[in-house]
Amino acid sequence: MNLILKATEYNWGLKYPGCWKSKTWKVYEDGTCDINVDYVLSESVSGTASIPAPDLSRLRGLRYAAWENELRRACDGTAWFITAYENGKTLQTTGKHPRYIYGLQTLEEISRLLPEIDMKRGD
Repeated sequence: MNLILKATEYNWGLKYPGCWKSKTWKVYEDGTCDINVDYVLSESVSGTASIPAPDLSRLRGLRYAAWENELRRACDGTAWFITAYENGKTLQTTGKHPRYIYGLQTLEEISRLLPEIDMKRGD
């Protein structure tokens, strides 16, 4: 399976034991999405979801859209690192470091299309 998109969301807000610190999605060309959630002072949880065909089609198209490069300033919340791929090569990325995507339409849409699954830990 070829990877078409990898996105990691970082929790830059207040953290406490048991809250999530990062979530990573790996989206493959067949719509399979591997998801991993890392928690503060706890083990990570992984799962798999399927992305519905219309959402997968939109994600594929957004890989080629111009990603806004405007720097957003904030002091908490979440930051993202997103990379799009085709045939194993990087098409574009949000940069070398996580960044805020608030108000950046294309990147916000990508984040909304990523599936959520029940990531409850067994503790």
